[in-house]
Amino acid sequence: MQRNTDTGKEIINSDATDFDTYLCGIIHEWSKTVACLVFILVPLFFILDYFTMPKELLPRFGIYRLACTIIAIIQYTIICRTNPNKFSYLHGYLVSVIAGGMIVLMTVDLGGFDSSYYAGLNLVIIGVNLLLPWMMLHSALNSLIVIGMYLLLNFIAGQDYNANILTNNLFFLFSTAVMAVIITHVRHKLVKQEFHLLIELKKARDALWSEMELAKRIQTALLPNKEKIKGFEISAKMLPAKEVGGDYYDIME
Repeated sequence: MQRNTDTGKEIINSDATDFDTYLCGIIHEWSKTVACLVFILVPLFFILDYFTMPKELLPRFGIYRLACTIIAIIQYTIICRTNPNKFSYLHGYLVSVIAGGMIVLMTVDLGGFDSSYYAGLNLVIIGVNLLLPWMMLHSALNSLIVIGMYLLLNFIAGQDYNANILTNNLFFLFSTAVMAVIITHVRHKLVKQEFHLLIELKKARDALWSEMELAKRIQTALLPNKEKIKGFEISAKMLPAKEVGGDYYDIME
């Protein structure tokens, strides 16, 4: 462990790789939850489509949601059948692309930037970034990808739009992204603190275990090793419930 005297912060180089492994494990597990939420919520929101969307668009929206659900189920299966690794964070990006892409396609069909359906992108940004304790960089990049898809596909569609409405939509999207990035950064720091506390706890536990083993050997050494006395057959054994017991015996002629 090295201490940076200028900032007063501790720099633990020896634990960096272990923390990365620990973090990948958490991200991998939470990616299951994120993918699960997608293939549960995406079909359910079709109920909202049925009552609020134009009837002629329902078949198309149904296809969008079906494709998104199938991909999410496949992703969930892959996560469950693979071990955590340094690329586990990519599952978060994939969820954002498939769920965010579906919503963006719906906004294109509903009139582009003038559609209020863009609000679903806020759920994608919040859901993925708050559930995955990844680094702030990933959170920011993930949010920009979602917003970028929204802008790119709608500009490609070439529909007329109201600049004031677009400004309003982008304001809320970027505000959501900023909040998500800040909260993700705080959560990442808390996870790192938790990891180092676990390391210290493990060291303390190992030290205590070593002391208990030493006490056990000392207690065993104090027991008599002469169990034969002329004219007598002696048998003795002590099995403490824990590493060290409170009993003692001796053999005297």
